[in-house]
Amino acid sequence: MILVILANSICLAFYDYNDRDSLTDYNKRVDKVNLVFTAIFIIEAVLRIIAHGFIMGKNAYLRSGWNIIDAAVVVSG
Repeated sequence: MILVILANSICLAFYDYNDRDSLTDYNKRVDKVNLVFTAIFIIEAVLRIIAHGFIMGKNAYLRSGWNIIDAAVVVSG
């Protein structure tokens, strides 16, 4: 997952913020790649929730501060 986060960060750096409406083909491609990263992060969160449970249980997803931050980032994405 660390490599996926790093790749996503690099992809975000390639975005041309002078074209915020993504009118160019370049930014449209970057947007599509970012959607793929968003899907990967959603799948990762869902798999962790299935594996550990959502709230109930000792190792539940929302019992960890880092997972709460992760959930907030995934939901906001």
